[in-house]
Amino acid sequence: MRQLTVYNSQSIVHSLGTRIRRGLFLVVLLYVVSPFVLAGVTPELQVPSLEEVRAAYRPSDVALSDRFGEVIHELRVDMLGRRLPWTPLSEVSPALQAAVITSEDRRFYRHGGVDGMALTSAAFNWLRGKPLRGASTISMQVTTLLSPDARSAKGQKALGQKWRQMRLAWALERHWSKSEILEAYVNLVTFRGEVQGVAAAARVLFGKAPHGITAAEAAVLAVLLRAPTPDRRR
Repeated sequence: MRQLTVYNSQSIVHSLGTRIRRGLFLVVLLYVVSPFVLAGVTPELQVPSLEEVRAAYRPSDVALSDRFGEVIHELRVDMLGRRLPWTPLSEVSPALQAAVITSEDRRFYRHGGVDGMALTSAAFNWLRGKPLRGASTISMQVTTLLSPDARSAKGQKALGQKWRQMRLAWALERHWSKSEILEAYVNLVTFRGEVQGVAAAARVLFGKAPHGITAAEAAVLAVLLRAPTPDRRR
């Protein structure tokens, strides 16, 4: 009789554990799949063109020239961030491009703005009581750099803000190429302290232009990347 009771108890515990695991799996599946389903039925958010972003971009320094057009002095006019002129992606070394993608979004060229695998991992962490983080792609980060109100909030607003980031990232991917998204990212992201953009980072840290960054230097810059900060360009 005792063996039967123990066997029944073990069966009940095993059955309960299986049901809990299945329930958690369904919750995660719903969390991950539902945004992709909703994306097809919700109105698309508006995003600016890359040309508009470039036009709105302002370096932090103004070059003063003599009557012959020669630069004689650079005057700092924005003390909130150090930014040099916009750098086309073609002038950013391949090593730095690769290091940024490896650090921030390994599946950048394989997703449409939202990384389902990263989202699944974030969902499991969220179910375990950890903060909702780690699922932001480069496309999602660009949307926060363009629109600070899309940044993730804390507490109850986190899910809503993450959903907004995802919708903006999908819209961005529909209208921009991957190269355009990466170009905007390396020009707008903050690398360290007040240093914003790849041109300023390359000059301040290594005294060179972005096209001359080596693989070792690119690894250092990738480590210095941090979460998007409010827009300081205006």
